[in-house]
Amino acid sequence: MKSFTQKDKEDALRQLQAEWDSFRPPTEIDERIFYYFCEGKDTNGIIKAIQGDFDLKECYATKCWWYSTHKSDLRETGKRIGMNFKCGPCTESCIPYKFKE
Repeated sequence: MKSFTQKDKEDALRQLQAEWDSFRPPTEIDERIFYYFCEGKDTNGIIKAIQGDFDLKECYATKCWWYSTHKSDLRETGKRIGMNFKCGPCTESCIPYKFKE
């Protein structure tokens, strides 16, 4: 079994983060998130609302919230301090059929 160096692990994490960061929620979900944000809903309220509106699993709804347009500043700040949303448990099977490309 191959032993990975710390640099190998860091490179793999950067590649995984780049893949995560390339995700964009479907436009209609992104717009609805912004609508609920403007209504003053908190994070959990937004996630629960879009789950109901679009019949989403919680993991995918949370992923859409984190990668929504209005969270771009928070994501950039998070990256600078080493924070990243880990969406590992959310898989291709979590995406509703109508949102698959």
